[in-house]
Amino acid sequence: MAFQFVPPFEEGDKQTNNETGVEYIFTDGAWRPLGQKIENQFDDLDERYVQKAGDTVEGHLELEGELQFELPKGVGGVSRIRVMRCHKDQDGNGGNSFQFSSHPSSGGSLSNAKIHIDISNTQETGPKTKLRFLADPVQDDNAISLGYADESYLQLSGGTLTNSLTFNRGSKSSPQFGIEPNSSTSDTNIYVFNDGQMRLRSSHTSSIDDRVGSHIVLDPNGGEPQTKIYNVVEPTNDTMAANKLYVDTASSGKLIPPGLHFDFVNSSAVAVGQMAYYDNGGLRMRLHKTSKDLTWNQSGPVADVSYGEGHIFTIYNIGNSGSWNIIRNGTINRIDWHDFDILCYVSSHQTNGTFSTNKTYYVTIAGIC
Repeated sequence: MAFQFVPPFEEGDKQTNNETGVEYIFTDGAWRPLGQKIENQFDDLDERYVQKAGDTVEGHLELEGELQFELPKGVGGVSRIRVMRCHKDQDGNGGNSFQFSSHPSSGGSLSNAKIHIDISNTQETGPKTKLRFLADPVQDDNAISLGYADESYLQLSGGTLTNSLTFNRGSKSSPQFGIEPNSSTSDTNIYVFNDGQMRLRSSHTSSIDDRVGSHIVLDPNGGEPQTKIYNVVEPTNDTMAANKLYVDTASSGKLIPPGLHFDFVNSSAVAVGQMAYYDNGGLRMRLHKTSKDLTWNQSGPVADVSYGEGHIFTIYNIGNSGSWNIIRNGTINRIDWHDFDILCYVSSHQTNGTFSTNKTYYVTIAGIC
């Protein structure tokens, strides 16, 4: 039998449909449903809400404001996980931030909390992850702070090493200590031997095999220390070091070869103190008007002059023993006199070895120098 309301019908009377569990109230001349009894709605409510005892959110959760998860309070403080929307920029673009924070006490304001992890992504700055309050590392897999790195390591921009630095000997591709200035085409190498000897040497390429040799050798020599300096060039001013050959020649009163003093350059052009000897459709010798000794052709002739008889020329250098070596001897049948140099046409010559840019040469030309 269908449910029927039982009179009398007084204002405020309540009756329940036992079949459906719906309760009604009589008001304003009519029966109106109040809903099921609350005890009959528990199962439905349990399916609709997250239970405090623990549960799973199955759908998408959206928040209009800020969400905070506060972990159970301990004796000393409280921790929070905080999800919030970032402020919009001037173009209306926003973002989100995800923060993990701790609090020093169970009470107090949120401003006392410290943010340990801050994960954010905005249109203006893009994705960022910030970690703060990192403790000093005690294991290899611990993260380190900027302060720890600055205190423990030298920065690429420079710094001060407060203790000793040790280099272990490496392979040819990994020398002990290399300095690469300005480019990758050359470097300088400092290395030591097991007997305590230290050497400083340079290179004209990036290969260790192309290093030209040691410039400075520091040798403990079994308690009798020695300092050796190699490849010292001939001095050109009073503050430069002199090599053995230069000192021996100057101090012993030995004669130097006749003629003007020039550095050889492997080119067809010359600068002050330089000479060139090359083939350009015929043998040529070019001398600058200023040698390493003096200006020998100040305001001289400017003309191309051919000679019926070849003028004899000789080019000397000084050997390792201090002897004179004739490198070239021959004749010249034409000289082009220029403002800053002369170009000599070599009609014949005798050779004795090759020219080197590391050596100095003395040139004599009959009637000229």
